Amino acid sequence: MNRNLKSLILLSVFLVLLLITPFVSAKDIYVSNNCVELFPCYSNLSQAVFYADSNDKIVVKSGEHFVDFIEIEKDITIQGENKEETILYPSFGTTCCTGDSQAWFLVKDKVIFEIQGLTFDGSGKKIAQAIRSFGQGKIHDNIFKNISWSDNQGAAVVAFGGDTVISSNSFSGIGRNSIWVGSYFSQDDSGAYVSIVGNNYQILNNVLNGKGECDCIDKGIEVGVGTSGTVISGNEVFNYKGRYSAERSYSVGIFAWNVIGEKLEIEIYNNSIHDCVLPIYLIKQGGGANQIKISGNNMYGNEFDGLNANQGSKIPFEGINLNDETSEFSGIPDYLFDVEIEIQDKSIKAGETLNVIMKFESFGTLTTKAHINYIILDESRKEVYSLTEDIVVETEEVMTKKFEGLNLLDGEYLLYVKVDYGNVSDSFEQSFFVGSNIKQVTPSLLLANLRGSAYLFFMGAILIGFLLVLYLRHKKIRKEELSRKK
Repeated sequence: MNRNLKSLILLSVFLVLLLITPFVSAKDIYVSNNCVELFPCYSNLSQAVFYADSNDKIVVKSGEHFVDFIEIEKDITIQGENKEETILYPSFGTTCCTGDSQAWFLVKDKVIFEIQGLTFDGSGKKIAQAIRSFGQGKIHDNIFKNISWSDNQGAAVVAFGGDTVISSNSFSGIGRNSIWVGSYFSQDDSGAYVSIVGNNYQILNNVLNGKGECDCIDKGIEVGVGTSGTVISGNEVFNYKGRYSAERSYSVGIFAWNVIGEKLEIEIYNNSIHDCVLPIYLIKQGGGANQIKISGNNMYGNEFDGLNANQGSKIPFEGINLNDETSEFSGIPDYLFDVEIEIQDKSIKAGETLNVIMKFESFGTLTTKAHINYIILDESRKEVYSLTEDIVVETEEVMTKKFEGLNLLDGEYLLYVKVDYGNVSDSFEQSFFVGSNIKQVTPSLLLANLRGSAYLFFMGAILIGFLLVLYLRHKKIRKEELSRKK
């Protein structure tokens, strides 16, 4: 019996190792509309990401691919076969409104990743952010186009994790920000302050094409808040000509901003910036701790050529054209404005009016124009209602917004409200329910959350543990039998 037990244990360990071994080394995984002679191969990218393991490469073959929300939690590479012919479209109507729910592709904290050789095309869909990253890696040799959540909202690449290279990409038809990098400051659900400081961004050799003349605001590259080691070089930035009347804002080729008490370190050199309202604009740079070096940029055909800064910024600047000089620019005024929003009754019956109390308070000397977007999303994040309006606030405005005739089915919904004013955007979201029964969410089982190799390791550990207990128990019984014989 002892010999049989040992044989069983050895066989079980061998089987566990056999299961685990294919996942230890990196492998190529394919995504294709025709998986013949390709293995492993999946018909959609979300499946490939789900089953991939750390260090795997996902190769997306040429063709049109309709892609769900993608969450990247492992160190992987996603590589297109040919960026002009490997085209990704959203398979859904809209991303959501705040935080991570804005992302089409979400890269989680501390993930090492690479995304290259793809076209991200949001045509006809509402995409707040094509790529939102808290990881570190490379985004290069891609095409981003038609990424827009509204006429003035939408970003192609948003990177907060630091140590990221964004290079040799092209951008066009972007709602507001083609590239936005820096640090992330927010509050979690409990109200606690959360910050992720991202440093060492390299934004190199990209082509950024703005939306041209429009009643809109457009930014090619934005860098903000407490980031260091950022280099912006070799980019062509052009056609950022919009003026947004609702915010009294101007479009900018390269935009950098900071807050008092934070340090900002940027080098901006050897870029071509032309046919913009403002080629380079710096705001709220604060004290002498900032290290900003600007040199050798070819700026021409802009309405305000040279370096433009406000609030007394003193920035070392060396241009290459006669009119490349530092100038004070106050065309984007700062507003002191406060907004409070609260749903009056968070549980209503079908057909009832949803009442929302809204309080706007202006502390500045000028009246404030505010542009408001209202959106209601169902449980699957599908937009079921939307409305926009403009208001003017002189000192204080309190109003009850009534949403009548919504025709919502029973279930849980999210009201998202976005308020744009000055050069600032505030977002608010609150849940409410329709119907008499509140839907309860059943926690998922542990095994349902385990994927790929993690599942195999987990099952292997359980099997080995069970066999170990069995072996020790057998050894104890054998020992007792020998003792009785003596």
